[in-house]
Amino acid sequence: MTLQNYNPHLKIESDSFVWRYMDFNKIWDLLSNNSVYFSRLDTFHDPIEGLPLAHRANLQTRHILQYELPEEEFMKLENPLNKIDSLQIGKWQKGTYCSCWYLTEIKIGENEPSNHHESLAMWNFINCGEGFVVKINFNKIHSLISNSLTELNDEELFSAKYGKVQYLNYGEYLNMLNGSSDDFMPSLIKHNSYKFENELRFLLLRDKVMDTNNDRTGIKLRLNQPIGYKDHEIEILAHPDMSEKDYKFYGAKFKSIGFDLKASSILTRNVVRQFLK
Repeated sequence: MTLQNYNPHLKIESDSFVWRYMDFNKIWDLLSNNSVYFSRLDTFHDPIEGLPLAHRANLQTRHILQYELPEEEFMKLENPLNKIDSLQIGKWQKGTYCSCWYLTEIKIGENEPSNHHESLAMWNFINCGEGFVVKINFNKIHSLISNSLTELNDEELFSAKYGKVQYLNYGEYLNMLNGSSDDFMPSLIKHNSYKFENELRFLLLRDKVMDTNNDRTGIKLRLNQPIGYKDHEIEILAHPDMSEKDYKFYGAKFKSIGFDLKASSILTRNVVRQFLK
């Protein structure tokens, strides 16, 4: 199976890095088992992952009107959900598996300092003091996944893609599509309110169910080459609020499989309070 860039017009700059913010169990699985986990879209927090733009716009409009119109007028509106077959929604969401990464880039030709830095907004998705982030050179992870997919034998999967997520206001999607020949993949589009995630996604597309007893809420891709450790290719950082005790404990565990844990450079309220007592 060949890994293809779905939207190559959205250029990924040289010297790019991708980041995964996760808890210990997930990062340990990634590093110790040398595998990348792809989650099914209907398991994501955003309930409209994978829905076509038109349906997202209808849902957003209906949500706003429900609050702004008198109840009797709102009840007269035609429910756009009645036009969406539940089996079709399941096909959109359950046929796509995704590995999401936070992307940082340095734009060529701009005299700016490196923007390869942690995101406090992304850290806030993880329980205070309990998370980690893996920072990997984009070309490195792309090569690992691409090479592993060429040897993948999975009859349920028919395609593998990757690409930047495009962020837009669903209520204005027609303005974006008007006069454009571009094809927009629903699983690579999110609302502007998620723009801080700056996502790059790797996707596995499934169109068959060989085993009806296997729900497959996720797919684990075993990498055929070790992730390895080089300072310029991968870093592991601890949550800014991680205690010194936990930092040393997890540092020893990562060291046992050949990785170094580094402290976050972010100063949070909890960190500063330790030095101001």
